[in-house]
Amino acid sequence: MIRWSEKVATGIPKIDVQHRVLIRNFNLLEEHINNRTLNYDELNELLLFLLKYAEWHFGREEECAEETGCYIAELNRKQHEWYIKHFTRLYEEFKAIKDWTEEKLYEWASRVHKELSEWLLKHVIRTDRHIGVCMGKLKPEEVPPPEEDLT
Repeated sequence: MIRWSEKVATGIPKIDVQHRVLIRNFNLLEEHINNRTLNYDELNELLLFLLKYAEWHFGREEECAEETGCYIAELNRKQHEWYIKHFTRLYEEFKAIKDWTEEKLYEWASRVHKELSEWLLKHVIRTDRHIGVCMGKLKPEEVPPPEEDLT
């Protein structure tokens, strides 16, 4: 589970609210996996929501970074681009598999959840929080250096 804390807050209310929505839905997916209450249709719905919401959110976040001339804007955009391409490939893989068994579904969902949610958490902490610095919401010393290797 990803827990909301000051460690992930950007200090920008509209961005933090959007991050909470992403986190809540990744946590919902994890709950379904852990409780073995996931089926193909629910997984499809959650993946599609997470993908589309991430696309929408990334656009809003990039606007914030660009409006302030933030030093992290280009890196942020590149990381978002990579994530959407990667997530889209995973979603297409999901849709292409026709012989789902319950065990295969849970294995696949667990792997994808871990990979995507870990990336998201690193990205928020090591990249997005720099937008908070640029907007005067966080002090530079409160934010770890950017993670270049998230693509």
